[in-house]
Amino acid sequence: MQEILALLERRNKPLVPRLPFPIFNATASIADNLYHHGAAWPATIYEFSPVRYGSDGLGFGGTPPHDLPLARIVSISGAAYDGKQVVPGEIRRTLLSAINIDLGQYIDNPDPEFAHMKWGAFPVFGPLFHARWLLDRKGYRIYVSDGGHADNLGVFSLVRRGCGEIIAVDAEHDPNFGFDGYFRLKSAIARHMGAETDIPELRAIEVISAGLANKTRKGNGTAFVDTVYVPIVKGKAGGKKFSEGGKVLNGCIGEFPGLGNGGASLRIPLRYVKLSIEPEWWDADSSGSTRQRLAQRHGMAVSDRFMNRKTKECAEGRFFDSDCPFPQEATSDQDFDTEQYRAYRDLGFSIAMKLPEARQTNTCNPS
Repeated sequence: MQEILALLERRNKPLVPRLPFPIFNATASIADNLYHHGAAWPATIYEFSPVRYGSDGLGFGGTPPHDLPLARIVSISGAAYDGKQVVPGEIRRTLLSAINIDLGQYIDNPDPEFAHMKWGAFPVFGPLFHARWLLDRKGYRIYVSDGGHADNLGVFSLVRRGCGEIIAVDAEHDPNFGFDGYFRLKSAIARHMGAETDIPELRAIEVISAGLANKTRKGNGTAFVDTVYVPIVKGKAGGKKFSEGGKVLNGCIGEFPGLGNGGASLRIPLRYVKLSIEPEWWDADSSGSTRQRLAQRHGMAVSDRFMNRKTKECAEGRFFDSDCPFPQEATSDQDFDTEQYRAYRDLGFSIAMKLPEARQTNTCNPS
């Protein structure tokens, strides 16, 4: 992170391009809520930036130290394959840890009041200071893993900072287009900030507040997303084919009274990039001419990957299911080959190229 800080310090100098301010999100385990869904997002979303790192629940430190270089922070932020976070039940978590299916990491507590008390680690002192080993604000160490275990879109931290515009890229494993990440974000913003999040194209997924927290997806076509109950609709915004596929969706977050210019209310435009293919390609044949037309739109790597996998089927929430269509391949695939990586990159790029057109539509109408 020191190297990024050095670049940021140069960004206002002549001939140096202005760089965005990076924030890397992770998810922290908290002692009384080891399973991350039980903790409030402001407490469990653990942020790394060039000027500070930490969370509301565990405290903040200054610039990440040298033992937290950028490469390590990125690996933590993307540590999706983590038994401690994604598997319920102590026995199963222990078994997965035993065979090293834990990509999360322990880091030192940034609060100097507690981090320096390492003498409590010696066996002779350990029983006397066992509380210092709990995963809480006063513990020696903090366990952090993939930011997607809480906010899979990385938007919550940006809303808290009152950004003037947010571009969200949704590339999560979502074969039925239930938009779990979006609805969890929507629920968290409403609960913790008292603000509404709205994307008109996703209103077809009916959302009914039912107070059903800490539940997981069931096999009957329903999803429990944070405290929101979301029926998966097999229509406009549900099922294998997404009618708005390949588009940038316009939405709005807010309003936040008094946070805009001159004390006006702040409404944040949300540009939502969902990695998806236009619905007409699902019914098209796989001939060479069809592949060529799709390649002209998204690139040859996308065309080949999609056409070769579009007949595959996989179940929602099947973490280890490798038989999924592109671009909804399972999270358990942690070893992309060159062509697979290129297909995801090129699809995201081709959809993001529509951002200038999307920005001409302002669904927020800010005050």
